[in-house]
Amino acid sequence: MCQTVANIKYKTGYKIVIYFLMLLPFGVGTSCLKQESSLQSNKKEVNEWILRNMKTYYYWNQTLTNKNVDINAASDAFFESLLYKRGENDGDRFSWYQDSYQALLDNIYAKSAIDPGFAYTVLSINDHVYLQVAYIKPNSNAGTAGLKRGQLVSHINGTELNSTNYKTLLDQVNLSLSLVKLDDASQIVSDGSIFYAGNTDFFERPILMDSLYTLHNLAGAEKKVGYIVYNRFIADPESGSNEYDIDLHQRLAALKTQGAEYYIIDLRYNKGGYMDCAIRLASALVPNTYRDNGYLGLMRFNSTYQVQIDQMYGSGGRKDYFTNTIYDKDGRGIPIQSIEPAAGKLYFLVGPSTASASEILIWGLRAYSSNVMVGAQTRGKFMGSYSLYEDNDPVITCGIQPLVCKYYDYQGNSGPMDGMIPDIPVSSPSPLTPCDLGDESEPLLQAAFASIMPDRITNTSSLKSTHSGLQNSKKTSSRSVLTMKIIHESVEESKPEGAILQKR
Repeated sequence: MCQTVANIKYKTGYKIVIYFLMLLPFGVGTSCLKQESSLQSNKKEVNEWILRNMKTYYYWNQTLTNKNVDINAASDAFFESLLYKRGENDGDRFSWYQDSYQALLDNIYAKSAIDPGFAYTVLSINDHVYLQVAYIKPNSNAGTAGLKRGQLVSHINGTELNSTNYKTLLDQVNLSLSLVKLDDASQIVSDGSIFYAGNTDFFERPILMDSLYTLHNLAGAEKKVGYIVYNRFIADPESGSNEYDIDLHQRLAALKTQGAEYYIIDLRYNKGGYMDCAIRLASALVPNTYRDNGYLGLMRFNSTYQVQIDQMYGSGGRKDYFTNTIYDKDGRGIPIQSIEPAAGKLYFLVGPSTASASEILIWGLRAYSSNVMVGAQTRGKFMGSYSLYEDNDPVITCGIQPLVCKYYDYQGNSGPMDGMIPDIPVSSPSPLTPCDLGDESEPLLQAAFASIMPDRITNTSSLKSTHSGLQNSKKTSSRSVLTMKIIHESVEESKPEGAILQKR
């Protein structure tokens, strides 16, 4: 009744306000007031829970000691009001609040109720908006339907895309994508369409692909290179099975068995995830000398919580020690095979979306053996977080993911907060000349190959876009001038924004 009256008030105005007031003495208004009071009480309880946890775990908890807070504010705004130097390099860029703790966990585990099956970039070309496919998600209907990296989408289910409607259009059970391409005169022309059902209750698997390459030069020498695209540090689809991690290590072991001596780990789309996964991967890559007594990183928490950490782990604090084993769903220990690339034979492909657990992995391993970064500057996120929520609480249904610690390598050095600079910088290629991930002419992979074997013989037939309809937009006398900008990248929506230590 209260909600109905409020809606009518909004639609019809002043007369309903009078009617609403007239009802107050007869009990309906009293009921509404009780409901409002209950909601306000619940909000206060939620905010008190948020504040209590932030004072305990938040890395900058000392800033909350004398902070003026509005305990009756909306909980998302209340959480934001507690954050230290929000958005600044030396402050909090990554903590987040979610109305539903289950939605928070779904974000972390890459689960979605409905998913188009591909990551994308939103482009404005000559003032028209298009989605460009960044990569096809493993085991998705988009891949089965034949959608390819680099293709441009102009309409979804007959509706033209603009800068605000693409998310809503993608959130449909059935998808009909109208494709376009650039012709030789840089004109946008139709390129057919693809129809498929969106993926429901979809978990995006973190390993996009793996491959083995054999590089040759004119002298007859050859070098074998293993390549893996790894997009998120999660161990399983929230099942406790560690199946994703087991799969990753089996693929690494298979590459070694096939003779790989160089390894390229593509983390350009990897924004982080669980540190347990990062430790396991580091354990396969670190020199064997350090596996039994070395550790990837050391965590430092706020001054009050650090006292408890030291009591639990000793005065040295909490360390992420390397491990030799992954446990499957039945509790059986599966050995982690040491890949142990020699110094200079481990490459990481990186970019602005490379963050947190990805950066900590690279930074921590560099303290033990040199590796090579190829690509663009990383995000600059050397901090960890906790997932905080209450199971099945009727009032506290939200979840928060605050930053709780800073990471240091075993030598005591933390990474640069503005991101790591690659050893081999590669400028971003034009979005209109994409190559499939894993194609030898893909710019980051090509740069890594050139470093591994500078005089290699290239497969000239592969040194072109894998989608012939997307021509190079370099201006010539016969081509139109394109104005283009990137509006949004879907990988930026994905969580986590940090290395996750554990759920609490």
